[in-house]
Amino acid sequence: MFPIALGYLKYGRLTSYHTYGAKLSAVVVGASALALFAGGSPLPFRIATWVLVLAELEEIAITTILPEWRSNVPSVLHARRLLRTDPRR
Repeated sequence: MFPIALGYLKYGRLTSYHTYGAKLSAVVVGASALALFAGGSPLPFRIATWVLVLAELEEIAITTILPEWRSNVPSVLHARRLLRTDPRR
């Protein structure tokens, strides 16, 4: 929730990065939640929680790096590349 709020405060609109980390965390959290509800160990869900935290930290980093709103930024490395090649800088 914090990365979305930060993006809204900075850009005046919601972020829309669609990062690899966010996609990975959605799959990992979903699969581990199903396993947990089926009576499995809570360890995969705990690991998935950390994957989600790392994905959120990446979105915060992208928001702090990019001076203006962009969509479909797949990773923080792509954001840095966009920053380097931006002629308006």
